[in-house]
Amino acid sequence: MAMFQRRRYGRLSQHAFAGQWGMVKLGEPGYKERYYSEKFGVSTAEDIHEVRQDVVSSITEYGLLLLHFFHNLFILYSVGLLVTISG
Repeated sequence: MAMFQRRRYGRLSQHAFAGQWGMVKLGEPGYKERYYSEKFGVSTAEDIHEVRQDVVSSITEYGLLLLHFFHNLFILYSVGLLVTISG
């Protein structure tokens, strides 16, 4: 599964967490390319496309894992196998 693979992209730079977007300049022409360059360290259109596909794939995979977990939780609860801890 893709979620168990190591992340191929560099870590977020410190200013991304501090809210200082520096060179991205949201809303100005070319901001998407600057965003991907700043956040993932990629600059070509092909690399950006690959990163976007990986991000969408990861989000979809985690969503499906959550649905699977809650579905199984509901089944266990509905058949009475889920034991609740009460004081």
